[in-house]
Formats: sequence, structure tokens, C-alpha cells
Amino acid sequence: TSSNNGSAVSIGALFGSKSKAEEEKKNDIYDSDFEADEQVLNSTSGEANETHLWRDVAGLFALEKEQWHSKGRGPARVNLGTDHARVILRAERINKLLLNIPINKDLVMMKHSNGKGALFRSVNFLPDQPTNSSNMTAETFAIRFKDKDTTEQFLAAVERAKSAVLK
Repeated sequence: TSSNNGSAVSIGALFGSKSKAEEEKKNDIYDSDFEADEQVLNSTSGEANETHLWRDVAGLFALEKEQWHSKGRGPARVNLGTDHARVILRAERINKLLLNIPINKDLVMMKHSNGKGALFRSVNFLPDQPTNSSNMTAETFAIRFKDKDTTEQFLAAVERAKSAVLK
């Protein structure tokens, strides 16, 4: 379902098929070079002591009032620290943190039926939000990738991180 401002989409449109020209244009965002901002991010984001198990570009959507709303797109990572793991996604070009969810035994990611993304429910820990218990509610998210192989790699990395944290 679309709203008047164009930011809400149905789940079908979220993962739906597009013309080849539209897909090629959209896939241009997935060809970003990660290396340019890597050193800056690692030194300022808390990722310096984490291992990147996986990284690629993704689009993030959140379910709000029964409609999917785009939260942005950019580099997504599955990171493993000494005692934790997380999925993070930053807005392209500005590096604003859009998604920061812990990977734990309770995290369940379901592959979308077309294979180009995953759906999940989690608390999103963002630096500009207070962390008191009233703000710690789980949200439903969809993460969309350029193709089925990228989705498989992402889900495998989440499972590897989950196994490492649970040891």
C-alpha cells in the first residue's frame, strides 16, 4: 500500500519484480566501494575491535502502522566482537547508523519468499535514542539485497555469529 508521501510500500512492492532497466539502475547502489570510509568508521564507530564476518549493501525497511517504510540504504555488516555480535547498517554517504541489532539466540531471520531479503524482529539500538526500558520495544524489519546469493551469504554470516556468541 502506498501513502501520499510515497515512503510506504506493500510487502509485494518491497520485494516485487521490476523491469530489467529499473533493476540495473537500482543495483548501481550495490556496487559501492567500502574501503574509502573503512578506516574512519573503524576508529569512530566502536567497530575497531570487531571482525566483519560479512558486508554488502542493503536497503532497510521498518513495519510501521501496518505499512513498510524505507529507512535508507547503505553498507550492512555482520560484526563479531569478543563477547557480542551484531548486524549494523549505515546510510550511504553520511554513515548515519540506521540499524544496530544484537545477534543472540532469540534472533530469528526469515528469508523472504523471493530470496532477495530477510524479515526479522528485534530491538534497534541507535545512539540518538534513550535506552530506558520504555523505548526498548522490538520492531519488525525487512532487509533487501541485490540478489539471492547475497541473502544466503548474509543469513549464513548471522548464523556463524550466533554460533560464536553462544559458545
